[in-house]
Amino acid sequence: MRFASPGIILLAASLCAQQTASQKPAPVDLRGVAPETVVATMNGEQLTAGQLKAIVEAMDPRIQETFKKNPRVFLAQLAKMDLLSKMAEKQQLDLHSPLKEQIRLLRMNVLAPAAADAYGATVQIPPLDVKKFYDANPDRYTHAHVRGIYIPYKTGTEAEALAEAQAAVKAARGGADFVKLVKQYSKDAELVAKEGDFGTVRKSDKMTEPVKQAIFGLRVGEVSDPVRQPNGFFVFRLEEAGIDAFDKVKDEIRAELVTKAIQQWVAGLDSELKVSFENDTLFPPAVK
Repeated sequence: MRFASPGIILLAASLCAQQTASQKPAPVDLRGVAPETVVATMNGEQLTAGQLKAIVEAMDPRIQETFKKNPRVFLAQLAKMDLLSKMAEKQQLDLHSPLKEQIRLLRMNVLAPAAADAYGATVQIPPLDVKKFYDANPDRYTHAHVRGIYIPYKTGTEAEALAEAQAAVKAARGGADFVKLVKQYSKDAELVAKEGDFGTVRKSDKMTEPVKQAIFGLRVGEVSDPVRQPNGFFVFRLEEAGIDAFDKVKDEIRAELVTKAIQQWVAGLDSELKVSFENDTLFPPAVK
């Protein structure tokens, strides 16, 4: 039987999961305390403000909230984890299965992404390459903000659904308030609740070709003809459209190119792998 308090479980999960996540740590406010200042002693070990900041920033945002709300409770839980882990080491539990294998896997889960990140920090993406990517992928930065009406066939025959969609189009083009038409005609409750707002879509998003042509063929304020889909008809109204400026997306592009460079580097490590299979029962030859 295994026992651990909820606080310990949450802290342990945070330490394991957060460090394997590829996300930037949320900054911790030291409230003007110098990083080298000793702020606590934990199981006989002095802890500086800088060390505490590094520990908290390595954790899940939920744990960071615990620290912000009650730092004393946070440190008490951390001290208990530290005490228990030292007890486990004293008993050499880390040298026996299954903990030995679990620790090895945790180390790999932490260190492998760290190695990739370290390589990524060395990658230099020339500004010209960033601009070339932007120019070569206009669909990714062409966006449209649309509202829509959805009329499914299940409310009647396809012909009846089309007639209803055409009536909505006629009313909209005649100057009727489109949001009111959404509430009158649309049969999608979630869409009605959002007043027909589909949000912003990009030309590179996954959508059927008829929907893409309808949306990106409109001018701002225009309403589309009924767009037939497998289960019903859509009517779209274009609220806003444009192309993201290069300066707005250049950092996003640079990050994507760095990620691609890391992926290529990791893929290239295949040539350095040293794996041999000594048992065909557990490792049967691949079927060609």
